[in-house]
Amino acid sequence: MSGRLLAAMLAAWLLHELGHWLALRSLGLGGRLHNRWLLGLAMEVPAACQGWRESWVALAGPAANLLALLLTQCLAWQELFAANFVLAGFNLLPLLPLDGGRALRGMLSGLCGWLGLSRFMLLWGKAAALAFAGSVYYFGLQRWLLLLALWLYLVAWREEQSLPYLLGVRLAAGVGQNARPRRRLRPRRDLPLYQLVEGFSPGWRNLVIWRGRRLDGDRLVEEWLAGGGAQRLSELAGRYNYAK
Repeated sequence: MSGRLLAAMLAAWLLHELGHWLALRSLGLGGRLHNRWLLGLAMEVPAACQGWRESWVALAGPAANLLALLLTQCLAWQELFAANFVLAGFNLLPLLPLDGGRALRGMLSGLCGWLGLSRFMLLWGKAAALAFAGSVYYFGLQRWLLLLALWLYLVAWREEQSLPYLLGVRLAAGVGQNARPRRRLRPRRDLPLYQLVEGFSPGWRNLVIWRGRRLDGDRLVEEWLAGGGAQRLSELAGRYNYAK
């Protein structure tokens, strides 16, 4: 690998992370680089950055690379142009845990539960990694691409294992957060609280409609975090009734 190509890859990565950081700053949030296991160095996104905020921050990284494509044409640095193009294109794939998948999850999590949507998208991410590895082997492509497929699969698998924990952290960080669009849930069965919370989406104000009563999702999350996950919806509806 030539020195110019290595420098171009490093510059493209720095521009990518700078885009994420600037998006976080525009939301009044902080970010820092940290080591995330097989992900290597990446921008740490606060747990409160969910919903439309997650989409905004996720798309900012590839957007910075695409903007850099215009500048590299003036510099006549072909390696930097290629590095920005590949990094932006790869991260915009609608697969978790890539930026494109996170942006899509931020936009769609209001239509269905965050946990179920994340599991589905991570399943497709792992399937895409296996399909890519098979394509590399079948078409005789460069073998180092198998490492990229392995990286994508393992990162998706690791995030899948931590989804219940991540849901709790993100819901707790979003309690009382302003500028959240409303999301209404109408459960058909008398669910225990822990199952009800699994259908919540961080970044949204989850409102539960149960037999004519509207329950505030933030209060239910607080009850769940306090250890009341075994309580059933009928018990909670008798205690909390929000008419607003």
